[in-house]
Amino acid sequence: MQKPPSMNKRFTASRVPDSGIEVLFATEERWQAWLDIESALALTQADLEMIPREAADAITAACRIERLDLGRIREGIARDQSSIDAIDRRTQSSRR
Repeated sequence: MQKPPSMNKRFTASRVPDSGIEVLFATEERWQAWLDIESALALTQADLEMIPREAADAITAACRIERLDLGRIREGIARDQSSIDAIDRRTQSSRR
């Protein structure tokens, strides 16, 4: 069954014209934003000497969406219903 045309649009489509906004809400863009936060947190913790600088650098290097297996992340989301947990598991495995 096909969704009505209005159901296929972004939830902000009636209020915000798409001048590049659509890409900001894409799934992989959102995931990369979460990884950017993880990286910033690690770097801040290193600055505060809460974790070693080498650990922060390794975390930052792992926090690139292109380094992750997106298919396995999607499988994890389908299994666990949690995108954060699935991404976290993938970044941990890429740090090893």
